[in-house]
Amino acid sequence: MYTIKRFDENPFLLPDANEDWEAFAAFNPCVIEQNDEFLIFYRAQSRPHKLHNETLSISSIGFSKGSDTVHFNHRKQLISPSQSWDKFGCEDPRATLLGNKIYIFYTALSFFAFEAKGIRIGLAIANTEGEVLEKHVVTPFNSKAMALFPEKINGKFAAILTANTDLPPAKIALALFDEEQQIWSIDYWEDWYANLDNHVIPLLRNSNDHLEVGAAPVKTAKGWLLIYCYINHYFSDERSFAIEAVLLDLDNPLKVIGRTTEALFTPEEEYELIGDIENVIFPSGALIQGDKLTIYYGATDTTCCAACRSLSELLEKIIFSSSDIFYKSQYLKQGFKRYMNNPIIAPRAEFSWEAKATFNPAAIYSDGKFHLVYRALSNDDTSTFGYASSRDGFTIDERSTSPIYQPSEYFEKKLKPGNSGCEDPRLTIIDQHIYIFYTAFDGYTPRVAYNTILLDDFVNQRWL
Repeated sequence: MYTIKRFDENPFLLPDANEDWEAFAAFNPCVIEQNDEFLIFYRAQSRPHKLHNETLSISSIGFSKGSDTVHFNHRKQLISPSQSWDKFGCEDPRATLLGNKIYIFYTALSFFAFEAKGIRIGLAIANTEGEVLEKHVVTPFNSKAMALFPEKINGKFAAILTANTDLPPAKIALALFDEEQQIWSIDYWEDWYANLDNHVIPLLRNSNDHLEVGAAPVKTAKGWLLIYCYINHYFSDERSFAIEAVLLDLDNPLKVIGRTTEALFTPEEEYELIGDIENVIFPSGALIQGDKLTIYYGATDTTCCAACRSLSELLEKIIFSSSDIFYKSQYLKQGFKRYMNNPIIAPRAEFSWEAKATFNPAAIYSDGKFHLVYRALSNDDTSTFGYASSRDGFTIDERSTSPIYQPSEYFEKKLKPGNSGCEDPRLTIIDQHIYIFYTAFDGYTPRVAYNTILLDDFVNQRWL
């Protein structure tokens, strides 16, 4: 169980009934540190009033400065609806200080009634005094919760965001930019979205769940720490919110080093259970000070709260190290024993071709790696082959985002609803060739089928 301590001051920021623009709610805060000051950005919600012939409560972005992490005075409205693409609300800021600019990404609402195509990401760029210099609409597709990494990665601007947030399954994904202007380039995003699966960091455990980027990533010695929201049973009355964490590789944030195996915390306190939307906690900011990790979150879509824990203890719990968790020589002496962190490959709900099941893997060892080809099953029961590699045989280092082989011949294409496709591969290496036997099934007749590929093409992932 993770040790988490909620701040005694919770909720540390409440709606201000004297200010119309934040009279109804003040929540989902993001805090950054700058020159011994702490800057807070948060979602403020107004009293209902008439806008564009509609009567509704409007969200905007509030801002304040403080000398510590939870006490803020002289709040002001920083970002308000002013463009056609955010005229019905500006929600849930994620702020990052990079160089001498503060990049504030937020959810921009352009339609009412709210619908997926009108929910996108906006960007406000501010100076270090908290004055907005420019605004841009970022994504041309449905998306939320974008956050910039606080430094460039391999010379590129890097950001993380949730794509298809309102068109599940939502996908947490990485975007890299050669220059600042690409962040709001339509051409860039159209190409990026057309290849979305190549940018996904798979974190969904079940297609009935939901997730969303929480705080902007924070850098640790072990990797980029991303705090995010995981919603179990999202589509049922048993929906439950949790705050979780994942550790990403410093040079390649698409690579997951480890993740929490249970929630950091869930709604428990009265202010997390009772409010505008009950039983909701949503992480929106993270701050590291020495060994102290502070997580900022919104409670019941009403107030701003915070909790903290030891950073080093958290990292110890989420880092997966094969040398620490599995001693191969010991297990060989004892005979066969199930790996304690099974399964090593599980379905990824973000990818439709393997959302239902992943099983019956074949394996070879070549070029210093274990190479696995496994049967993947889609929700319509079509089987294809996926690929994964591992340096130690247990911890997956790389995994394909699309099938490496899929039904292409008449004897394996689906002829009726139900199971069909390419099933249960077996691999054998002979004379620098890999011979692949598998079950081919058209829905009526199962057959044994055969294929081959050069070993060099296989280990270099040339799946022609």
